[in-house]
Amino acid sequence: MKLLKSPMFYILGLVVVMIVVGYHLKHKTVEEQEGNIIREVKKQFPNHPYDLYGACSVGQGRYFVVGSNGVILRSKDMGKTWNECSLDQPGKNLISVCFTSEDTGWVVGTSGLAYETVDAGQNWSRVKLRIGDTCLKRVYFFNDKQGWIVGEGPVIFCTSDSGKTWQERNIENEMLILNDIGFFNANVGITIGETGAVFYTEDGGNTWTRQESATDQALMRICIVNENEAWICGLNGVLFRTEDRGKTWKSVTVTNGETLIQDHIFNCKWIPAVGTGNDLIFLIGDGLIARSFDLGMSWRHTQQVTNNESDVSYLWFYDMVFDENSGGIIVGKNGFIAFSEDAERWERIH
Repeated sequence: MKLLKSPMFYILGLVVVMIVVGYHLKHKTVEEQEGNIIREVKKQFPNHPYDLYGACSVGQGRYFVVGSNGVILRSKDMGKTWNECSLDQPGKNLISVCFTSEDTGWVVGTSGLAYETVDAGQNWSRVKLRIGDTCLKRVYFFNDKQGWIVGEGPVIFCTSDSGKTWQERNIENEMLILNDIGFFNANVGITIGETGAVFYTEDGGNTWTRQESATDQALMRICIVNENEAWICGLNGVLFRTEDRGKTWKSVTVTNGETLIQDHIFNCKWIPAVGTGNDLIFLIGDGLIARSFDLGMSWRHTQQVTNNESDVSYLWFYDMVFDENSGGIIVGKNGFIAFSEDAERWERIH
């Protein structure tokens, strides 16, 4: 009883109460801070400091996007929400991303960056390529086993065992940047690059022959339509089409009404006809979102991207990808991401 009357007892009790209350307040404050950080990230994401250069679809509304400073973003709900699984690579850019399954994928970029994931982007491991500080521009898989990486040098690496091992393939000895590679079948393919360079192979990429080109502009991207047909696009409005597996190419004029379009075209995609519609060729680039339903004879241009009513003429779009239902995303400068369910109406989501 004397203890209960002792002032020291009440002082100790008060200290214990303050410690317990302080502990709960501290943890509540941390939780509130974490919640504020999450909300702040989502709030600031439309003005994300990264440029986004590459995108791929993993099917069923799932996308991966890569960009500057090693950024890797993924979405499982058609771009409504995004998680970041970036690499710690300040000052280095990821330019291309490719997945062969829901879990297995690759990214490549500047300074010889090449990484692989086998758990849907949770973890990334370095792909060992003997290239030094070379800029890698494109990773592409023809199927789940046969894949390619191309870039500055020029360099060409190939794998026939799902990326377990990579072998270098030689191309003519000159300083050149290869921007893309594509195959019509397991043996016949093309690779393109700066100064209008087009190389052709008929033996699975073991040897490459340079073709005559109708342009000296940089060629940026290949779109393989089927075993015979493909499109390639490039800077200053360059667009070509082949119907004989890349042996000959026909120039396609891109116009806006009667005005010749000379904007840079960074990517072209082919979307098969859905229902009673026509096949669609789709272009993006420097202030350019355009599509054609008649093999490039006429073009329809998107002037606005909804949500923030962006004037597309002031925006740079670097890559686009469509899924099996013609839904797709466009990515570009300053973290730009737009989504469409029908390749016609686009909504900026970030």
